[in-house]
Amino acid sequence: MVSGNLAVLLVLLIPLEFWRSGGLLVASPGTAGEHDSSKQVPIQALQTILLRRLGLQRRPEPRAGLVVPQYLLDLYQFCLGKAPSSLKETELPFLEEQAGRANTIRTFHHVEDLENTPEAVDGSLYFLFNLTLLPVEEELTALELRLYHSQQESRGFHINIYHAMGPLPVSGNKSSLLLARRFLAPKQPRWESFDVTAAFQRAEGQRHLGFLVEVEHPNGSHELPQHQAPLRARRSPGEEEAQWALERPLLVTYSHDRRGQPLTRGKRQSRSLKPKAKASTRCRRQRLFVDFKEVGWNDWIVAPSGYHAFYCSGECRFPLADHMNSSSHAVVQTMLSSVNSRVPKPCCVPTDLSPIAMLYLDQHDMVVLKTYQDMVVEGCGCR
Repeated sequence: MVSGNLAVLLVLLIPLEFWRSGGLLVASPGTAGEHDSSKQVPIQALQTILLRRLGLQRRPEPRAGLVVPQYLLDLYQFCLGKAPSSLKETELPFLEEQAGRANTIRTFHHVEDLENTPEAVDGSLYFLFNLTLLPVEEELTALELRLYHSQQESRGFHINIYHAMGPLPVSGNKSSLLLARRFLAPKQPRWESFDVTAAFQRAEGQRHLGFLVEVEHPNGSHELPQHQAPLRARRSPGEEEAQWALERPLLVTYSHDRRGQPLTRGKRQSRSLKPKAKASTRCRRQRLFVDFKEVGWNDWIVAPSGYHAFYCSGECRFPLADHMNSSSHAVVQTMLSSVNSRVPKPCCVPTDLSPIAMLYLDQHDMVVLKTYQDMVVEGCGCR
């Protein structure tokens, strides 16, 4: 049985021109082909079309135990116009700038294997990130390196971030480039954010980026005894993967696919419809809530669990009032339809659509925050 929500969601997202193209055959209600299976679209085919509209090649099937970084959960709330307490005031200007340019945000973990350990020769930390899963058609607008300050220091320390091709010490690494320098004062454990966009620009499109993190203590020492390391760099012996994921270094990519609107900081709005004393048959917006659990996609769509999509329904009969948001052509067509039954009445259709932000796991088990266009009906009219 096809979910009513899914059917309407597909109507909202799939262009009418596609159905007319002959790519799929859809039986019209009440026709002779109603029970002809060859003319009905399998639900799997419809889901495939919708997934492609969302930029996915197949339905994601995330492995069990995946942890969504808290930062992306916070960014999702940020896009909704809320202000998560975990976001520092110093981070907001950076987010405001990047949200105005990007419509997709992803997080990458550093490569963890015997050949790419975080420790470097002089006690610095080296992190290698593999960005080959970043779609080539997307324009990268910014890179953010996030490191967890895990220990309260008595006197604080300086931290220097370099773009480096390998884990050689800065003194012998001719390819190193200083990206950021900051003094971290004594404080409770927290995340620290660094703008490292220049590394990608310098790499000229290379999809493997290395960062050398140098910790400098007030006495000038660069030594990092394991039991006093101020930054989380590697998984502790016996530590559960889920716990390690909460403090593991993150490289956050901000990009734009040249199709959608940017992830601007939203304003909290009420989308409720006030019931009228007398139901109207005129063209207007109707309630419709899309529940991703009902569609069966709640295992890979993290947020929202559902959303108010709305739809347009009602008559476009003569005379068309000003509030019907009608085109001049619709007004003329309505006049002709009132005197000639062979002329069809205008249709009640969406005239204003808005995007929503979605947080989900893609087919590569990557966590993605993305804006999708034309998902919510904001206004209806006769056309």
